[in-house]
Amino acid sequence: MPIPALGGVSHAYWLPPGTHDCTRDEVEATFVYNRQREKVWRYFMYVMERFRDVGGSVDAVLVDGSFVTGRELPEDVDAVCHIPPTELRQMLAASSSSRALQFFLQQPHDARELFGVHLFVVSTVSKLESLRITFAKGLNGQGLRPPDPQRDPPGLVVPSEKGILRVAFSDFFQVRTP
Repeated sequence: MPIPALGGVSHAYWLPPGTHDCTRDEVEATFVYNRQREKVWRYFMYVMERFRDVGGSVDAVLVDGSFVTGRELPEDVDAVCHIPPTELRQMLAASSSSRALQFFLQQPHDARELFGVHLFVVSTVSKLESLRITFAKGLNGQGLRPPDPQRDPPGLVVPSEKGILRVAFSDFFQVRTP
């Protein structure tokens, strides 16, 4: 099913409420349309490649934030995925190529500032679901952040709930690179 069109009360800016399943190709076709978006998506894919390099596998990644809105110049890709702790430990001990991955996981706020990737890995499916709800409705159900007057259009009305993407990655991890 394709990614739905952006909507909203005042601007076509938000994904409709819900979790929208899609492919990486669909994300790229819909949201990677300028240099800034290309840059942050390329860095996000760099992190996913590091997971693959160390023998990891992620079925799907929840992608949220300004990257999946109508904001022209998003600063980052916000994402979360589930990897069981034993599997994550094995990946991080696998090889020297895990050092880059460790940086993105252990210092997510620094990684966001430097590379535009804000990735979180959670240990359980229930934590993943909790973050999905936080992405869609705001922290502790307190609502979504107000618009940024420097980066969002004037008069933007923030919905009570927004949509997020669940991007399939299983095919990406089936292809092993030498």
